[in-house]
Amino acid sequence: MDLLLPGLLLYAATSCMASGLVFLPASALAESLPAGRSAWETRLWFAALLLPHLLAAGSVLYTLRMHALDPVSWALRAPALRHLSFWWIAQTPDAAYRVRVIGLVAAAAVVAGLARPLLSLLLAWRYARVLRGVSVEVPELGVWLTPLDRPWSACVGFLRGHVFITEGLAKLLDAEELAAVIAHEQAHARRRDNLRLLLAQAAFGPTVLMPTAHAFLRRLQAAIERDADADAVRANTTAPALASALVKAARRLRDLSADPDEEPLRRRLAHRYREQFVAERAQLLLDAADGALDAPPLARRLALLLPAALLIALAAITAPLAPPSARSLFESLLAALHAGP
Repeated sequence: MDLLLPGLLLYAATSCMASGLVFLPASALAESLPAGRSAWETRLWFAALLLPHLLAAGSVLYTLRMHALDPVSWALRAPALRHLSFWWIAQTPDAAYRVRVIGLVAAAAVVAGLARPLLSLLLAWRYARVLRGVSVEVPELGVWLTPLDRPWSACVGFLRGHVFITEGLAKLLDAEELAAVIAHEQAHARRRDNLRLLLAQAAFGPTVLMPTAHAFLRRLQAAIERDADADAVRANTTAPALASALVKAARRLRDLSADPDEEPLRRRLAHRYREQFVAERAQLLLDAADGALDAPPLARRLALLLPAALLIALAAITAPLAPPSARSLFESLLAALHAGP
């Protein structure tokens, strides 16, 4: 137990710090990608969400191994690194109490990170059962038709995704637009985007207190949608048809959400189709169809890549200091726990 609490705090502190440091270079790299960047941007943000946790896990494993080999308080041997640790906590009268309170908060964040994807998995399983119970399979289209008036479509499932569309959407769109929407949802199923978002939710939990983590998740979700749009266009459909379907569905949902007789839950569901995001996706699709997707100017790309390269180089230079600093923090927390009742 004495090792568990400092290890947990070390993991939470390292993952939050790494999440903040990774955001700027990741943003610069994403902005500097050339035209047709959606697939690379999706991989970039997914890696940026997972990287802090890999670094945190590596720091904890290194520290536990070093402590097992040499359990003498390492922070006493490196006073120059005390400013990088929580050594000051060990000098307070209520050191053990403070560490346990901070550990409780960190444990809650880690548990939230584990519970959120499990809850999403349970809800998705229940959701899929309900949809299958009321929907009719249309094998020639590879979809399930749901008897609802709202224009809505979704890919349900993590390993084997199934596409559901409502009768309201099927009536609203013409044949070409409907084929484009089905191709978009099938792209989600083929690339297992639901599983990717489930893993992203697990990575989001322990860093929930970091504002950058929220930005990571939002940008990953937006990149996944744009990547599915690009896959749909490559799958024998047209970009204008998909753009038209997006706009029609968003307008219909906006009209329904303005209805005073509409249920509050349905009004909240309409926010899924945020008009600004739909407009951006539709504009990207139309620009791609017109061949207007150009790479950013070279000067702008260099202006974005230069700070990203400097930050990555700085991280590579300072990386050797991280393991000693992590062990200093770990030993300081141990000392704080032993300093109080």
